[in-house]
Order: sequence, then structure tokens, then C-alpha cells
Amino acid sequence: MQLVGFILAGGKATRMQEQDKGLATFNQSPLILPTINCIKPWVDILAINCNRNREAYEKLADNIVPDLNNDFEGPLAGIAAGMKTFQHHHALLIATCDSPLLPPDFAQRLIAQYCLTPNSIIVAETQGKIHPLHGIYPLSFAKSINDALAQGQRGVFRWLNNQPVEPVVFDGPEYWFSNVNTLKDITTLENVKLW
Repeated sequence: MQLVGFILAGGKATRMQEQDKGLATFNQSPLILPTINCIKPWVDILAINCNRNREAYEKLADNIVPDLNNDFEGPLAGIAAGMKTFQHHHALLIATCDSPLLPPDFAQRLIAQYCLTPNSIIVAETQGKIHPLHGIYPLSFAKSINDALAQGQRGVFRWLNNQPVEPVVFDGPEYWFSNVNTLKDITTLENVKLW
């Protein structure tokens, strides 16, 4: 199985005073680093989707993948760019740069489900809520994503409504999939007492 770890860091981060989220300081390191450490041992290639600060991200990954245009169209556009870049691989293991406290078995459990249902999109779920930007997207969905974007559809949730999805339920603390939207959120997550 050829699996690409693909971390989404291509947003504008308007609520962070346009500071690049993935490079914001979290526990004295870049915010993206815990996500890298979580998934890198489980993938063949680690790539980051970013639209700025390429040189800084190049030090952290095997590949850097910008969106296919400069319009900041959101995470679905980032996934589309990853699928085009890695079209000869089987799937992308997706995570975001701004969720630094993922479960320790995050990648392992998603991969186990993907091996059982390789024709579905695998997404994390907690307390009945799915996390579509934390999952495995087989490359077979590239055309569907491109078609959606061509029709002006940018929302991942809306697109997923028409796709086969297999959730992987993670029972644990709420902070596992908490994401950073403001500088205050960083402080809040830094003060979490883990497990």
C-alpha cells in the first residue's frame, strides 16, 4: 500500500491575524510538528499542502504541495492538489496542521479500517461528530473532488454527503481533535494535561 501523509496547512488563517497556523509556536515548536510526529511513522511519503512560507515547510516534509491556483479555495482544493501530485499512490492520510493533540493511535486505526474498506473514505469520529479533515482519502475519489470544485463546491462536508464514508470512532478526551483558530486557542491547548 502506497500511502501519503498529507497535512493541510494552506489556509489564510484570518483569525490568527494571518499568521501561518502551522508555523505558529506551540510548546516551543511549530504547531504542525505534533501532527507530523503522529503520522510520519505510518506513511511512505510525508507532504504538506501550503500556499506560503514554502521554505520553512520544506524543512519538515518530503514534499510541498501548493493549491492548484492562488484563490485559497479551502481544504477540498488542497486535497485535490495532493491527489494530482500523488496520482500514482493509493491514498492520502489527511490531517490538519492545527490539531496538535491527536490520539496516539490516530494513524494506526485509520489505516486498519482502510485495509478493510479501501473503496471508502475513512474519517475520524468522536461523540457522533465526524472529522472530515482527519481521515484517509483513496485516490479513486480524485475525479469526484475535481468535479465538485469545477462546479464551485468547496465544502468538504457537502461533498462527503454523496460519498461512501466509513467512520472510525475515537473514544477519548474532547481535545484530541480540537483545532486552533486563534492565538488564545494555542494557549488553551498548551495547558491541556495529556491523558
